Amino acid sequence: MTEISVIIPTYNRAQLTATAVQSVLDQTYDEFEVIVIDDGSTDNTEETIAKFTDPRIVYIKQENAGVAAACNTGIARAKGTWISFLDSDDQYLPRKFEVQLAAAANEPDAGVVYGRYYGTTTIREEKTITGRCFGTYPLADLLIGPIFHKSTTMMRRDLLEEVGYFDPQFWVGEEWELNLRMAMTRCKFICVYEPVSVIQIQEVSLSRDIHKHESNGRIALDKTFSNPNFPKEFEYMKSFAYAAHQLRVAASAYISDEPELGKAPLSRALEKEPALLGEKRDFLITKFFNYVQGVSLEDPSVTLQKISQHLPNHPQLKSFLIRELWGRYHLNKAFNAVRERQPKDCRQHAIKAISHNPSYLKNRGLLSIFFRSFLGSRFLSLAH
Repeated sequence: MTEISVIIPTYNRAQLTATAVQSVLDQTYDEFEVIVIDDGSTDNTEETIAKFTDPRIVYIKQENAGVAAACNTGIARAKGTWISFLDSDDQYLPRKFEVQLAAAANEPDAGVVYGRYYGTTTIREEKTITGRCFGTYPLADLLIGPIFHKSTTMMRRDLLEEVGYFDPQFWVGEEWELNLRMAMTRCKFICVYEPVSVIQIQEVSLSRDIHKHESNGRIALDKTFSNPNFPKEFEYMKSFAYAAHQLRVAASAYISDEPELGKAPLSRALEKEPALLGEKRDFLITKFFNYVQGVSLEDPSVTLQKISQHLPNHPQLKSFLIRELWGRYHLNKAFNAVRERQPKDCRQHAIKAISHNPSYLKNRGLLSIFFRSFLGSRFLSLAH
């Protein structure tokens, strides 16, 4: 019996795809099939995959049609009860299927199972645990942006049949739009806290895709709010959802080689939701900083420098945003220094965090690690 069908869409990534396939074969649970959808590659992907002799591997080549269409080809071919997705530059950790099937067994109404992951980049070799777990009915969270990575997910095939497959009009953000449709069925979304995948953030030129990200995300929200199955109790989130999307676009623009492109979407976010400069200011700072931190290939401070130099001319924005973002950066660095057993770095970043944002003098956690950092060799044990 095939319990899980793994779909790997790929385009001109022969060696990376082979590594992805091997990570599936290394699973502790073995009732699966692997469907590699070659979306018109011109490299040696076919020859590379042919070297695998495992009968559970299926290779399908099609004309280039985009990730969404490639995934749809795989879903149509799949035999499994669950559909698991894996981008060709990512890898599964060995216990992914084991822990996710166990979680699903405890929740008969589960339609989507996802998990945390290790994020890594071509610039920063270290792996950091990324992602968080949300509630079992996360539509409100999904409206303000993607909440998990496609390469950590498993979806019930019968539910995919019910809501429809990926929408091929989306060349980016296709999984977010699908997850919004899944959430509107009110199926349960189950999260496993254990990291289940390794996600490779590739070094690419984001500036050329800014318009595509902006337009695809806007279309996804238009489609969601016009869906007859959209719950009316969430209508109040409409302007907030569009504003959050513009914040994500702005963050992507600021990490690119053309940070000036970040001004317009940041301004649009404030126009959509003026409360981002008022009672929703904490959301602006937290989400914007998390977006910057999540997509920055280098240290986020590089991106923060670009933001500081390329903000739109808004009377209330510049001073407070720069202060808050740099304060948040050094606050995170201070707490990271605790885990890395670096008391001197902790002190330095704690002082900088407070200098940027004096309100951190009320942050008991920051003050605690700051004073404990003077204990030197005793710092780590006391800080924990």
